[in-house]
Amino acid sequence: MGLFGSYIKNKQKKDSDLDFIDTFEKNTFDNYMDLKFLLEKLFNKNVDLIIEKSLKPRLKYVKKETIYLKRL
Repeated sequence: MGLFGSYIKNKQKKDSDLDFIDTFEKNTFDNYMDLKFLLEKLFNKNVDLIIEKSLKPRLKYVKKETIYLKRL
């Protein structure tokens, strides 16, 4: 999982959302929504959550600016 967007660039505003990208090894709609709601509750912010495999070619730059979390 990684974070990209305005928070990574330190250009966030009060109403900015958090932009996450994840590989979703167990890619189901329920897993996606559970993670999205968990992140929104955890950070008390709206969350945009992108599945890495579904990233459109014009948005490939997102992967270059993403800061990925280390897996334990």
